[in-house]
Amino acid sequence: MLAQHVKAAIKALEMKSFQEIYREEIAYVWRCLGRLGVDEKNLEDKAHDVFVIFYKRYRDFDVNRPVRPWLCGIAARVALDFNRLAYRRREVLTDRVEEETVASHPEAALDRKNAQRQLLAALSSLDMERRSVFVLHDLEGRNMREIAEFLDVPQSTLYSRLNMARQQLNTLLGRKPVKRCGS
Repeated sequence: MLAQHVKAAIKALEMKSFQEIYREEIAYVWRCLGRLGVDEKNLEDKAHDVFVIFYKRYRDFDVNRPVRPWLCGIAARVALDFNRLAYRRREVLTDRVEEETVASHPEAALDRKNAQRQLLAALSSLDMERRSVFVLHDLEGRNMREIAEFLDVPQSTLYSRLNMARQQLNTLLGRKPVKRCGS
């Protein structure tokens, strides 16, 4: 029993404080939530929800692993729950996916903004199950094992959802499908 308390104390000393993690990761959580379909007017509340869940469970977190995948998984569940609510049937798209950077060429900036607008519109047409796995895998760079753990869904189901999401996005964006090996 004493050994468990000692291990818990050592773990607490090794881990960053909640406030440090919050300051470092809040912008990342906002971007994740935005990509997962949470509209701008609800981002603050949903980011707060992510960090409330994180706060309740962060002492159980393995300090040898990065915190972002865990936060991203929590954000995916929060966004999924939010988008399933009955009163929320219409999504308002925004032009902003990430903080805007000053482009050296105005044409490049306009092209990027148009591409972002098209991608957000296409993403909004996906159901949340497909959208979640696409955002987590293709935009956030998470592997399927992590996503399966986050969402508590079998990997085979996630691969199927990812392929369907890619096909649907390719159709909506007017692109030819890209053959992928094993991803």
